[in-house]
Amino acid sequence: MSRTPRRPIAATGPGRVTPPAAHGRTVEVDPSPAER
Repeated sequence: MSRTPRRPIAATGPGRVTPPAAHGRTVEVDPSPAER
């Protein structure tokens, strides 16, 4: 059971950094047009 969660965490580690970065860009783009 520990081996399964360990693999997803490792794949999520690097993947998590990318999703947050994309989310931040989308959040900034959303407020920009919304403020317009």
